[in-house]
Amino acid sequence: MQKLKETRATVSAISGMLQRHQAATARNEFSRHRKELENYLPADEFVLIQGKVEQSFRSGSKEKARNGK
Repeated sequence: MQKLKETRATVSAISGMLQRHQAATARNEFSRHRKELENYLPADEFVLIQGKVEQSFRSGSKEKARNGK
């Protein structure tokens, strides 16, 4: 039960990072906690979060390339 609460807190933190357009930070956090998320979240929720993180990261990388950063 405690581990599930910690996992939910991690998901919440990653979601907050994505909302603040911190895609690289969210991707790093997701990578660090990947096994934990995979083990404690339902598969469909894990895939959804993974997709959001990767899509946000790719969008942010394209934006930086267009702006010359």
